[in-house]
Amino acid sequence: MATNEERIATIEGTIPHLATKADLKDLEVRLTRTMYALGFGLAITFFGVVVNILISVLR
Repeated sequence: MATNEERIATIEGTIPHLATKADLKDLEVRLTRTMYALGFGLAITFFGVVVNILISVLR
């Protein structure tokens, strides 16, 4: 069984790789922007398809 010093050293070695609150907030902002961009792109694409169908029907 590992000693307490070895266990603490393992934990301290892992800590630098964990995300901070700032990292998580940055990730949240980036994901939110990505979702808005995807939604906007989908709406524009849908609008374009509808306009194309209307143009072809009205000819």
